[in-house]
Amino acid sequence: MIRIYWKKGEAQESAAFKEQLLGEGAEIKKGPHGKPYLEQGPFFSLSHSKGILAMALGEQELGLDLEGPRAITHKGFIRSEEEGIDPLTLWVVKESFMKYTGEGIRQFRSVRAEKKEENLYWVTDGAKSAYAQTFQIEDCIGAVTAEKIEEIKTEQSK
Repeated sequence: MIRIYWKKGEAQESAAFKEQLLGEGAEIKKGPHGKPYLEQGPFFSLSHSKGILAMALGEQELGLDLEGPRAITHKGFIRSEEEGIDPLTLWVVKESFMKYTGEGIRQFRSVRAEKKEENLYWVTDGAKSAYAQTFQIEDCIGAVTAEKIEEIKTEQSK
């Protein structure tokens, strides 16, 4: 199961939120492109948008993105085969995949997504592939990407 904990808060509160969920003194390391991780697990990913902080925790590598309602005006990232996917949904699916791989924004144009079913996408950059599952938290849309499909549970944190 992938658990997504969230609370109302701003980006500057993310360090305290991480400490609350991962434990005081958790030794967070960074991968070659800056992806944070814990040597002994669990796997985690953090995102924030429109006054909501969210963290995904799981037993497999994962990536999380969360976006509040907004218009996506830069459509250069949408491939012709992705045209039927809502642009904001596509944005969170692709960004969660980039957080999953740890490669960062530099791979954005090489990432493509295919809708498999409601709230489930297959995502690849040609080298790696994974599944992105979308969900709602208040008026924000989120996506969590992982190699294997797992149940997602969202829970408001204090």
